[in-house]
Amino acid sequence: MQRRIDLEKLKLVAPRDGTVLPPPIVEKRGDETAHLPTWNGSPFDPENIGARLVTQTKFCQIGDPKLMEARLVIEQNDIEFVAPGQKVEIMLDQTADYVYTNCEIERVSTEDLKTSPSHISSLHGGPLPSKMDASGIPRPLNPIFEAVVPLPEKDPHNLLRIGLVGKAKITTAPRTLFSRLYRYAAHTFNFEL
Repeated sequence: MQRRIDLEKLKLVAPRDGTVLPPPIVEKRGDETAHLPTWNGSPFDPENIGARLVTQTKFCQIGDPKLMEARLVIEQNDIEFVAPGQKVEIMLDQTADYVYTNCEIERVSTEDLKTSPSHISSLHGGPLPSKMDASGIPRPLNPIFEAVVPLPEKDPHNLLRIGLVGKAKITTAPRTLFSRLYRYAAHTFNFEL
């Protein structure tokens, strides 16, 4: 009887219909000598068979792999130039051979992000300057905003995966040379008028 109860506790039920997708990759800790070694990568990796998954560990994600989106992180100084409908080119760090063109910004956040996305945080080797707060949550050093860009439903290169990192080039409205020089001078000398 107890085994049946325990077996029922192990049943995972998704909150919605969809395809089972792998969870975000768990990065390897930098200093294994200070802590007991833990698993890294994905719970589905062969070397992690039998690993202990603590409460709150993401085992998988449920969604539609044809409806993927890129989430662009934009610094506060640049957010004024970004708006829904602008064209975006995306290049993944995994390959420089392919560029996803004909993408478009769907929406831009109006509030800054309070936590740093872990896969681009400087605490995990990423380019986004971050610091750990007292509760152990990575926070961006400067205000950042998010823009959402739907990715093509049909991936001709078969490269799109959850958790990939890359660079995006946003086509913004043309600006005069004077406005560019003024903006450069204002930020170089650190004053705002």
